[in-house]
Amino acid sequence: MESPFSDMDWLDTASNTLDLAIQKGLYTEFSHLKSDLDRIRFIHNHRANLLSNTFERYLSSTSSSCLTKNATTAINFRKKGNDYFVEKDLSRAAWCYRASIALSTINSQDMALSYGNLSAVLFELNHYHESIRAIQLANDFYPNELKFKLVFRRAACYHKLNDPERSAYELKICRDLIKKTAGLDRKKIDSFCKEMDQLSRQIAILNKRKEEEKEQQQQKITSYKNLDDLIQNSSTPTETIASCLLKSTEEKTTDEFCPPSPPSPPRSTILIDESKLLLNGPNKYIPCASSTLRLAYSKDKGRHIIANQDIPSDALILNERPYACLLLPKFAYTYCDHCLTAIVIPYVCSQCSHVLFCSEHCQQRALASYHQYECKHIHILKTLGIAFLAYRTLTITDHETLWTTITQTTIPNDNEEQNNNNNNNNNNNITSTTTNIYKSDYSSIQKLITHTEQMSIDDIFHYSLTAYLLSEIIKSTNFLRCNQVKKRDTEQILLASILLKHIQQMICNAQTISITKTNQNNDIIFDNDDDHDEITKRFASAIFPTCALMNHSCVPNIRCVFDQGYLRVYTAKTIRQGEEILNCYGPQKSLMPSTEQRQNVLLEQYFTSTTRKLHNPKTTTTTTTMNNLTDQSQSQSLIVHDSQQTNDLTRFYLTTSDKLLEAKRIFSQGLSSYTQNHSSWEQSLKLLHDSIRLYEQILREINLDTVNLYEYVASIYNDRNQFEYTCMYLNKCISILKMNLSTSCSSTTILLVDVLRKYAQTLFNCRKFDDARRTIIEAQILLDQMTSTSTISISEDEKRTIGVIQTIEDLKAKCDLCLG
Repeated sequence: MESPFSDMDWLDTASNTLDLAIQKGLYTEFSHLKSDLDRIRFIHNHRANLLSNTFERYLSSTSSSCLTKNATTAINFRKKGNDYFVEKDLSRAAWCYRASIALSTINSQDMALSYGNLSAVLFELNHYHESIRAIQLANDFYPNELKFKLVFRRAACYHKLNDPERSAYELKICRDLIKKTAGLDRKKIDSFCKEMDQLSRQIAILNKRKEEEKEQQQQKITSYKNLDDLIQNSSTPTETIASCLLKSTEEKTTDEFCPPSPPSPPRSTILIDESKLLLNGPNKYIPCASSTLRLAYSKDKGRHIIANQDIPSDALILNERPYACLLLPKFAYTYCDHCLTAIVIPYVCSQCSHVLFCSEHCQQRALASYHQYECKHIHILKTLGIAFLAYRTLTITDHETLWTTITQTTIPNDNEEQNNNNNNNNNNNITSTTTNIYKSDYSSIQKLITHTEQMSIDDIFHYSLTAYLLSEIIKSTNFLRCNQVKKRDTEQILLASILLKHIQQMICNAQTISITKTNQNNDIIFDNDDDHDEITKRFASAIFPTCALMNHSCVPNIRCVFDQGYLRVYTAKTIRQGEEILNCYGPQKSLMPSTEQRQNVLLEQYFTSTTRKLHNPKTTTTTTTMNNLTDQSQSQSLIVHDSQQTNDLTRFYLTTSDKLLEAKRIFSQGLSSYTQNHSSWEQSLKLLHDSIRLYEQILREINLDTVNLYEYVASIYNDRNQFEYTCMYLNKCISILKMNLSTSCSSTTILLVDVLRKYAQTLFNCRKFDDARRTIIEAQILLDQMTSTSTISISEDEKRTIGVIQTIEDLKAKCDLCLG
């Protein structure tokens, strides 16, 4: 159902708040914060100045029509389903009936009618057990004058299931209901009676056939000469003397008809010990993995998984359930919100219309755990992207485990780099000791890398605002157990800092779950998706703590299949002892029709080259492996760049290469406009911002191409004495250059030093002398490292071109003078 909030609504709110922070001089203060807890405290302390009534506006929308059931919309969906049913488009009809059930008031006649119509679709699709279950759900509130239709359909289902006794009994009830119902159309009654007579004849034929089979079996048993002959001619090994005697006893029962028992449940599923499916059994220290694997650690790759023996191709080596999963909104009426199984018979939430479940088990589990903290605000949560998965990861965790983790972490994520190193060292100890077990639990999620140091300040600001919004939603529920106001505020801040950490973790570690058209049940599944030509479609995202340890490769040696609630990882080829297990975070190279399209996908997924020269794709050399320490995202981003609004709406439909050319054209136009006439700076900035949006769609701010663009925009703001905006764009440049520093040549380091010099000069102009001095010291440290490293040399031409050293020394002297 449509929500009053779109994906762009919160994005616009966060962007406006960022602009306000810049105008009030708070952005620079935020950029120097080092821990998630400090960032959340900053948002909390400046809430009145930055956010005003923003959160109240979001939370007050709980009573809007988007949340509650809607009978009018439910009826419209049911009518659409009827039209599709007449056209024999059964999958679409089933989807419309499921949508109608979700939107109908619980235990209402509208819901009963939709369940009844769904049973007709299931009968046509030969899902007879499921059709009977749908009839049972519809029966209590179905109109009395139409109940004979349900009973007749149930009789037909039993006939198809080869159960003539139950079928005849239901048919008898159907005849009685017709006689007691007044006001029915005579022609329809005559037509319906003909159908019942036809079914009665079919039941009689089936009964006669069963009687003949019974007589033949009896004759066969009595023809045996002795017990040895009976045993020798048993049809199966399990047909023993006792079973034969039992059969003969049952056949002597009275012929008096007994009313059948209640409708049989849907087909039962056979419970299988999933761990036994793994090659060579489960791992002692990684329970969801095969014993052929082990966890390893290195400084360059971080934690990763390797083979401790040769593994053959097509072997199951990992079988993991998601700790938390999140269904994409457009698939809400197709897959179960709890286990992601395709829905045949929908089970609903009594309050909201945004989720459906595949069974009573999933319904009860979800309502008792996480959904009670989502229900009232789910229309907001579904617009927050991957942050919603972070929220569910928190709320799905039991309180004792959650608060134990929070209290153990006095200052969550206090020093990102130190914490990452500590986590890596702890994980290294896992492989060296025999007491630690790596489980797919909350403690393992807490140890996942966040890559905060590689994210831009703008993104961290957005994520901090989003985490605080999520904490406000939690505060409005009964999740917080404390009733005292001060303690509730303290708990809220702690939870918000954990949520901020989880958002960063999800961006780096969450997995998208896809389904192919070849392995889905096409007769029942329809997802109301416009991309019907896609072979593979992504319908959910989830966090798998163990699978997240695998590093990336464009040519992985495994393949992943999501089946029956498990992520099953199979080897794609023979893997030798000591070889690393590599996963592909994005579409695989083998599925790309050309090298150019593959390069576009790599750009869109944050995957950059070892030389960091993606501004010239023809000379790009792409690495085949990328570890978890340098990868930025294997899932969707919280900020969806493709949703940015532009004046030219047709840009949305451009290919990646066309967008790149368009971005360069707009940048050149803005550059020439400002060069020719400085008074037209506003128009130039508008063009440059359009160019930035296109670049961010393609490169996601991780490419050196964007440094020149951000730096030029910063220079325009600097010329207009708008120093806060200047700092913001220089900060973007610094974040990108720092991320590219480890694998780039000396020219990148010099460029970073020069940008740090400009940033320090801007801070000096803002009279923030202490911050300017810290930035200068950082630049001097980089220069000292370059001059002391034998493998990196700076030419005199480079030094003379930018005047780095002398300018930095002069600026430091000025800062020291101002600071006294």
